[in-house]
Amino acid sequence: HLFVGGNAQILSVMADWTSWTGSATASSELLDAAERAKASLASAATLTIAKVQRSGASAEIDVTVENRTGHKFPTGYPSRRAWIHLRATQNGKVVFESGRADDYGRIVDASGRALDDRDTVRLHLDKVDSDAQAQIYELVPGDASGKVARSLLDASQVLKDDRLLPAGYLTTSPYAALVNPVGTSGDANFGSSDTVAYVFSTSGAVHVDVELLFQSERPSELENLAAEPTLAARSFFDMLQKRAAPIAMATASTDVP
Repeated sequence: HLFVGGNAQILSVMADWTSWTGSATASSELLDAAERAKASLASAATLTIAKVQRSGASAEIDVTVENRTGHKFPTGYPSRRAWIHLRATQNGKVVFESGRADDYGRIVDASGRALDDRDTVRLHLDKVDSDAQAQIYELVPGDASGKVARSLLDASQVLKDDRLLPAGYLTTSPYAALVNPVGTSGDANFGSSDTVAYVFSTSGAVHVDVELLFQSERPSELENLAAEPTLAARSFFDMLQKRAAPIAMATASTDVP
């Protein structure tokens, strides 16, 4: 029997640096475990393009993500997150993009500006019509003052929890109030699946690629370590940089005439 999680990133980092970690496990075994984690992620959720339509110079793409696990998705330590990356191209040129990740794994807009700094709570979205917006599924804990908690020891409330629910989730359960979503009340189609409308201007036919991305560690989580850059923290930054790219769990594509 295997107990497979989704943290392929850290398993891969450990495989790269067995001498530093002091692990007696062979790199090949750690990489095998990382591949099993990726395979598990590939079956954890589905991504489909639910609707494609054009209205004059405006195109709309409806993207649906469905949770296929028996628990919230993503789950585990709150640094985990999943998000939709959509890119529309015309003759090879990008005309609209939401959810792009840079080389450090940060979510950025068209200019490369990071959208996911440590102290900002990105709202749950039902519609995306700007490159400065991205739909991110995550849990964000808050401290007693209502700010984003710097550590779990500071957490006393939930500022956002739009992780997809498992099928059969009952909001009427006696304990549901402790784990109900936070920040999704305006989204009528949110539940074990979620549909997001992407709207952008285009004067002609475009090709659209969509992917569901997963990340074990938000890059902003490392800002706490950067506040006190010890030798161990510096080494950890170097280790993660090679494995900063998010994992593509599912992909889809279409054309807008």
